[in-house]
Amino acid sequence: MRRTEFQEGNVVELRGDDGTRFVVTRLKPGLLLVVIAGDDRGALGPAPFVEIEREMARSQPLELFMDLRDAAGAAPEVREAWTAWFQRQQVRLERVSILASSRFINLAVEIAKLFSRTGNLIQIYSDQRLFEQALTVARGAVVTLAPSLLPAMPPVPALARRDIEREVLTDRSVRLRSANCSWIFERLRPGVLLVTVNGHDHGEFGTATLDEVSTAMGLRPLALFVDARLSPSASTAASEPWTAWFTANRAGLKRVTVLTAARALRLTLAISSHLSRIDDLMRITDDAHEFEAAVAAEAPGFALS
Repeated sequence: MRRTEFQEGNVVELRGDDGTRFVVTRLKPGLLLVVIAGDDRGALGPAPFVEIEREMARSQPLELFMDLRDAAGAAPEVREAWTAWFQRQQVRLERVSILASSRFINLAVEIAKLFSRTGNLIQIYSDQRLFEQALTVARGAVVTLAPSLLPAMPPVPALARRDIEREVLTDRSVRLRSANCSWIFERLRPGVLLVTVNGHDHGEFGTATLDEVSTAMGLRPLALFVDARLSPSASTAASEPWTAWFTANRAGLKRVTVLTAARALRLTLAISSHLSRIDDLMRITDDAHEFEAAVAAEAPGFALS
């Protein structure tokens, strides 16, 4: 991680090895503007909190404005760290205003707000104009955000298809594999697909996983079962394409059942289900026997390995 100061220390930039950028600007005593860009996987560690707490040590309560327009996502442990920090520091905060243009990030912040039990402390904006108005009032001077406060962040490049290994196994199932993760697609019978995920999907598969599911849909509604016991989480780059696919293919789905005990993945799935409006079709369970019975109801004789 690299830390750089500008404008006599009133602007501090943290840059992580993964490309994450965290810029905090002291607009006046007790008022900070924080800009976060990139897909935060935890490379900055506790440093962002340290920078905010420097101002808290000088002036309390603190009013905090956070611009997440350039944020591509955050790892589960990062989201949990922010949730815990808001809960722990709420007595030292006057107000937190967050600008989030992505629907996925907006809902993730809403969930963090709920879990942090901070009541009305956190205000979430999707309208840049309203965010600017609130910041203008807080500063006592007109504030107009640039189209992007930071130089455009290039998206994390997905691995090219040649870097994704596709293999047809002896039982005619298909396996996609990268250095971090593998997906196995097994047609148990027409209209019934079992998907097994092992590892953390950073988005490197692009639409390859969706292509396999689309191929299995055929002419009848698909019963999709996902065994994610060995998948701790999925990045925003992986979950957003699935959310879009669920939205576009809702009519072709009979049910979606996911087996996972990972809290982070369950949260990601709940967000995806809500945004794609398939709450009535998706079931998330951590009970292997329940999952096995649900699959067996569609494909008699099925048993988890």
